[in-house]
Amino acid sequence: MVRELLYKPSFEKAFLSATALADTAINESFHSLSLMYSSKRFHCSPHYYRLKTKLSVLHYNSLVMQDLLGMRWETGNTKLTRKGKVIIAVKRKRGPGVHEWRREIMMESLRVREEINEQQYARRIGIPDDDVYDEVIKWWEEKEEGTLGEYEEWEEWNEEDADEGEEEEENEEEIDGNEEREREARISDEEGI
Repeated sequence: MVRELLYKPSFEKAFLSATALADTAINESFHSLSLMYSSKRFHCSPHYYRLKTKLSVLHYNSLVMQDLLGMRWETGNTKLTRKGKVIIAVKRKRGPGVHEWRREIMMESLRVREEINEQQYARRIGIPDDDVYDEVIKWWEEKEEGTLGEYEEWEEWNEEDADEGEEEEENEEEIDGNEEREREARISDEEGI
């Protein structure tokens, strides 16, 4: 029964005359634009799909806003005729849009990624979660700028002191080596008796 109704010529004529003013060009242009961000060929989780859809909405809205403000120019047009349609559709090609939001999103993404990488690196090398690390970084930056403030009395690294420290370590190693030889000599003398 439904099949008979749908295939009647009178239904087709009534349907076409009722949809003469209906136009889905806006939806189709948005869907083709959304494929730039969320392609059907690649699977992603619902979370990332929502993010990609939001990016495509931002892109489309900025293009529409620039059209309304007259910031985009028409580079060409094509008339499209459809069977059964009263209105002739015109497909317009426009110049590229300017997307300032992309740079803002990219800079914020890079900042967040750098912050996360620093946190992961700090966790990996065992820096505690408290503010000790922040205080050390602050001190180091003040030291580099030359405005140490309360830390000015801290001594600078001195290579001569470091050389003296190395010499003391070498002397201690020599003393330890001599003591070891003397003990071995005593043990061998006792065994020899």
